[in-house]
Amino acid sequence: MSSNKTRGLHIRVEPYTGGYLATDDEVNRHGEGRTIKEALNDYGDNLIGYFESLKEHYPKLSDKLRRDLEFLNQTINCPKTALSPK
Repeated sequence: MSSNKTRGLHIRVEPYTGGYLATDDEVNRHGEGRTIKEALNDYGDNLIGYFESLKEHYPKLSDKLRRDLEFLNQTINCPKTALSPK
């Protein structure tokens, strides 16, 4: 098992059914791929999709999802105006 620390988000990469699984414990996203690089790229795509969805649905989010959005806002470290809920 290997791990990467990317902007405060701990990502684990483990062997998984003919490839690799990249996952985190903070916002419970994952990615799969035949190689570690593919798994990390898939993880990144899934994380960005989750983040965009949270921003889009901000007014209707549960407390847990609002915490995820706040965590991602802080972790990704983008300008506040770019991350403000729509």
